[in-house]
Amino acid sequence: MSESLASSSAQENSLNQSTATLAGKALVSGYQNTLILNGVNIELKEGKVTSFIGPNGCGKSTLMKTLTGAIKARSGDVSFWVSR
Repeated sequence: MSESLASSSAQENSLNQSTATLAGKALVSGYQNTLILNGVNIELKEGKVTSFIGPNGCGKSTLMKTLTGAIKARSGDVSFWVSR
């Protein structure tokens, strides 16, 4: 195997072993004067199935919108990283 093919193959294996994570820490979010999320911590890992279950109006959609940036968190941190 040529050196460039071996290097390319090693890079692909390295990428296949990486894990992406989306996390929210101490999230506070809501709409206008209505607080929906207060101090929520969550970590979502690539390859894992996560579901949000709860009654209407409990904050499931607000959490997803805050994690994706559709709604700006009032406080707390949203982060995304890839670990190898």
